[in-house]
Formats: sequence, structure tokens, C-alpha cells
Amino acid sequence: MKLEAKIGLFVVMALGALLFLSTQVTSLGKWGKEGYLIEAYIEDASGIEKHTHVLMNGVTIGDVNDLSIEGKRVKLSLMIDKGVKIPNDSSVIVAQESLLGSKVINIVVGDSSAYMQNGEVLSQSKRYASFDQTSDSVNAAAKELELLLRDFRSTLDEEHRKAIQDAIIAFRNVGVNLDGVIVENRADLHAAIANFRAMSAGFSQTADTVNKDLPEIMARINSLTTRMDNISGSLEHKLPEAVDKFTKIEDNVSVILTENRSSLKDTIANAGSFFKSGEEAFGKLDSMLGSLTTSELQVAMHTDYMMRDQYGKVYLGVNYLPNPETYYMFDLISTDDYSKPTLPVKHQKGKTYYSLQYGKRFDDTLLRFGAIESTGGIGIDYFMNHDKLKFSADAFDFNAVNDVRGTHAHLKAQVRYQMLKHLELYGGWDNFLNPESQNIFLGLGLRFIDSDLKYVIGGASSMKR
Repeated sequence: MKLEAKIGLFVVMALGALLFLSTQVTSLGKWGKEGYLIEAYIEDASGIEKHTHVLMNGVTIGDVNDLSIEGKRVKLSLMIDKGVKIPNDSSVIVAQESLLGSKVINIVVGDSSAYMQNGEVLSQSKRYASFDQTSDSVNAAAKELELLLRDFRSTLDEEHRKAIQDAIIAFRNVGVNLDGVIVENRADLHAAIANFRAMSAGFSQTADTVNKDLPEIMARINSLTTRMDNISGSLEHKLPEAVDKFTKIEDNVSVILTENRSSLKDTIANAGSFFKSGEEAFGKLDSMLGSLTTSELQVAMHTDYMMRDQYGKVYLGVNYLPNPETYYMFDLISTDDYSKPTLPVKHQKGKTYYSLQYGKRFDDTLLRFGAIESTGGIGIDYFMNHDKLKFSADAFDFNAVNDVRGTHAHLKAQVRYQMLKHLELYGGWDNFLNPESQNIFLGLGLRFIDSDLKYVIGGASSMKR
């Protein structure tokens, strides 16, 4: 191998190691830490994966060591930092750091004085309502409110408003009449109260004083009786009039409800259009939420070192998945230029190609077609081990335009393995139908899932629909 090739390979490996270290600071920070394992069960582990943080009272105390399905629930293995004490009656919930943030495991501290030990199980778990369930509850409440408003609005036509106003005026007149009765007899009532007070004072005197003043007391009682008769006569004249007015109000209300029953039904029917726009808005909201929760945006970059030609081929790509079965893929490829009879030399500017493909996934198989390295092509991918391992085959450049050393179509076989969360290893056989340009290659790359851009693209596509 030439010295320049060795130096290039060393630079590629050093760059890969540096990128690996920069993306795994959190994981490396946990190496060497001591702790103990506990287990917990939850109903749904959406958004939870290995190394997800475990929090207690807002402080990170460990991470998820492993997770698996056990029956209908998800079993979590949690690595808790040494020295952290968790009461054994605590409970586990799946929480979200922010509206658009990642999921974490949150431990709600219990009151027990006994603490969890290595290998023990947190038996209690809580489950919060999902955003979709909350949306359904709000929609149901809106429908109930719609029915209530229909019943209320059905009585608010012009005739019924007039009837309600008449009833309010009648009640006000009754109050005025009663107030008038009280005002007219206020002096007599005050006098009667004064007489009763005087009578009570007389009883407190001795028997002789009572006997002496008894004739005067009897006279006052007679006077009081006369005044009470006058008050009774006044009330006897006013109260029947007030009762008649109440009766007339009741009769008017009954007649109004009977005569306008059909118009009330029409009003209820017309009120339905008031809530139609609201239901459409809820539909758009459900559609937008569906796209946000299922879409995925991947940003990836990797370099393949071609063993025979001794150069590095760089790929920069973006994959957008509106749902798990549909792929939109765009790549930029920087490589040495073999499209001319003169072979490239050191320090000569290379050539850039693009790939634009559409893919459809069926279980573990992905079929692709479109432009591959600026030529028409097709491809197939097969996924294994939860998408960590991928076997790929591509066919493109059927007229050997990109590499004039060959005469057959450009066929490529490749395998990709995800070593860590973001680090990937590549290897394969490139252009193996053309002996003069075939290469065995090895590569190293990075892959990220960008949630912020995913929400922007998902929300925009939902608003267009």
C-alpha cells in the first residue's frame, strides 16, 4: 500500500474515532460508575430506549440498562447510581422533559422507610393520559356543550325574549307592591313594637304596680288591636292582586312553550352549523398530531475507503419517513472522477453526484427506485436485528457513464451495522461486474434523528392537507 494511502486511511480512522468520542460523551461518562440494578414495569415504552435517563425529584440518578416485553407489559432494568436510596413504595411513570423533548423515566418518591435493594422490583407504576386520549375527551366535552347550547338557544327567538322581559317586569311590579305595603304600615309596626316593650317593662314591676297600671295597659292593648286590624285589612286588599299576577305569568309561559314548539325545533337544527367548523378544526388537529407522532427525519454521513483505487468516497444524506412504510431519500456523493479516459491523480478535484430515491417498506424489506449517483437505478434493502443490521444491493449507471473503465452496469453489494447509537460501520463490494473498476471497501459513518426538523416538516405537510 502506498504511503499516501496509509496516511489517508489513518486520517479517516482518526476522524471517525474523534466523531465517535464527541457523540458518546454521555455514555463514556458512565463508564466506571458503580450502582445497583432494580426492575420496574410500565404499560407503554414508546420513546424509551437503552441509556434513557432515570430521574427522581428532577435529578438524574441513573439510566435504563435494558428493556423487554413480559406478557402485556414492558419490563425495565434500571441502573441506579451508588448511594441513591429509593423508598420501596415509590412508583414509576414515563414523563417528557418538554413539549418537544425526549422521554425519561421519572420515579415518584414514596413515604416508606425501607429502600430498594439490588435486584428488587418497583411494583407500582402510573400512567398519564396520552395526547390523543386528551384530544378525544376535549372533543366529547365540546359535543356535550353543543347540545346544551342548542337547548338554550332554542328559547331565544324574538317572541320568547319578549315573554321573558314581561315576566321580569311582572316580578319587579310584585316587589314594588310588597315594598309599598311595608312602607305604608311602617309607623304602625313601630308603634306596636313600642307598646310591646312598654308592656314587658310593666310586667317587671311589682304586683301592686301592675294592678295600678292594668287599666292603662288594657287600653293600650285595645289600641294595638285596632291598629293591627287596619294592617290586616290593607294586606288583605294587596295580596290577592299580587297572587293574580303570578298566576298570569305562569299561564303566559305555558302558552308560549306550546305555541312555539315547532320553531324551537328549527332553532335547534340551525345551531348545528355553528359547531361544524369546530369539528373540522379538531379533524385537522388529529391529522397533524398523527403525522407528528409517526414521521421521522434521519441525517447521515459516512466515508467508504476504496481498497483498490485508494481513495475515500463521501456520502451525505437525508431520509424523511412520513410513516414507517414510506421513504424519501436524498444523498450527495463526492468521489474521484472516472468519467473521463484520463485517470484522476492526487490533489485533483473530484466529482459530485446526487441520489434521489423513493422507497416502500414491506416488513423487513425496502424496495427503492429513482436516481442513484446521477443515473437511473433501483435498489433493495433487508433489515435485521431491529434495523441495526442492513444488507443492500444497488444497480445503476447501466451505460457505464460514471466510470469509463467498465462496460457493464454498476452493481454494488453492501452491509451496514449500527455499532452504537449514532456510529455505523460499512463494508462491501463495489462495481463487481467490471473487473477494471471493482473495489472492496470499508467505511465509517454517523447517523442522527433530528426531532426539531421532523416536527416542522410534519406540521407543514398536515396543514397542506
